[in-house]
Amino acid sequence: MTKLDKHASLQSSCMKSIPHLSIIYEQHLKDQSLHQDTANLIFNYLGIPPVVVNTNMKKQSTNRLVDGIENPGEIIAALKGTQFEKYIKNITN
Repeated sequence: MTKLDKHASLQSSCMKSIPHLSIIYEQHLKDQSLHQDTANLIFNYLGIPPVVVNTNMKKQSTNRLVDGIENPGEIIAALKGTQFEKYIKNITN
């Protein structure tokens, strides 16, 4: 079991007895068209009537992670051959 797997297992174990609603940015909020459905999920979880939500906030960064990294070549080299190599495409796209 990797360190990351151990952390995820510990987190799951700790949260088991605590009532909570898991919200994952990529699944619930990244696409603005999901905001209302996500808000409704939260309203339902809290047992309160849903309301229409909106925001004036706009994404400030580009969709390319590499644009915010000073040394992408070093990061890519460090990830090659590791369990995290699969994430290299996220850096370069």
